[in-house]
Amino acid sequence: MTTELASLPPHARLWVYATREPLAPDAAQALARALTDFTDGWTSHGRAVHAASHVRDSRLVLLAGYVPGADQVSGCGIDASVHAVEDAARGLHLELAQALDVVYRMEDGMVDVLPRTAFKQMARDGTVDGNTTVFDLTATTVGDLRDGRLERPASESWHARLLPSTSNV
Repeated sequence: MTTELASLPPHARLWVYATREPLAPDAAQALARALTDFTDGWTSHGRAVHAASHVRDSRLVLLAGYVPGADQVSGCGIDASVHAVEDAARGLHLELAQALDVVYRMEDGMVDVLPRTAFKQMARDGTVDGNTTVFDLTATTVGDLRDGRLERPASESWHARLLPSTSNV
């Protein structure tokens, strides 16, 4: 059952994906439609998942859901969501960011995705620092999203370990 992200409770589970390249408007719309088609029929152990999806900043894919009365989406429901996102991306010839990639906001406001080693080198070069806005794709609930734990300064996230001033501690 598709709903709006803003109407989901804070404990609703959140999954965040990033695309390696920015999405063209038509690709973002097609991806959003594919995810809405999925969430319209998403179930977990035969129970409807109240869910929402959103494509943000031409790079980020947010998918969230919960099962009223059970609250958590089960393993099979999670697997179905992963397959839905991967299938939609594959159908649009999009490559999703990998676990070791860093998603950050550049000075011009655009979002970029880099391998962790490249981000560390940029930190050593002074191109990025603790004030650089990063996206913590490990945010796990809609509450995390609302509380600003998805997008925040690198110094306030696990990304601080990649910065020279903290990587030698």
